[in-house]
Amino acid sequence: AFREGRSPDLLAREVREVIGLTERQGRAVERFRTRLIEEGVAADAIERRAGKYAEAQLRHRAQVIARQETLDSSNAGQDALWREARAQGLLNPQATRRVWIATDDDRLEPLCEALDETEAPLDGPFNDGTMRPPRHVQCRCSVGLTFK
Repeated sequence: AFREGRSPDLLAREVREVIGLTERQGRAVERFRTRLIEEGVAADAIERRAGKYAEAQLRHRAQVIARQETLDSSNAGQDALWREARAQGLLNPQATRRVWIATDDDRLEPLCEALDETEAPLDGPFNDGTMRPPRHVQCRCSVGLTFK
């Protein structure tokens, strides 16, 4: 995707063609269908509405997968770049530290908030054992360098 300049939105559309709903999403669709039946909604409307709901759940799952994999690949690529720079003598591991950068907004996860601005060795884990983001699904954190 990076080489070809394909966006996470395009990747999500491609992923959606080959994945299904999670077990949890499938149960949510069934609960929705049951509620419509209990409300006395016509059978054709139930199937149409439940189908739309299932499709929305599938789109959401595909988007999450595409974003997650794009971020994971981006962060892995950054790590590889830093390892190569170290191997070429361009980064001094004794004077270079990695720093966790969290997105500080109302969606910030406590797991990531605890790591925000913490430092780790160039090739070592952060204080909780995490090597790099993403730390959880839909993590928006990144890692930068600081020089001592």
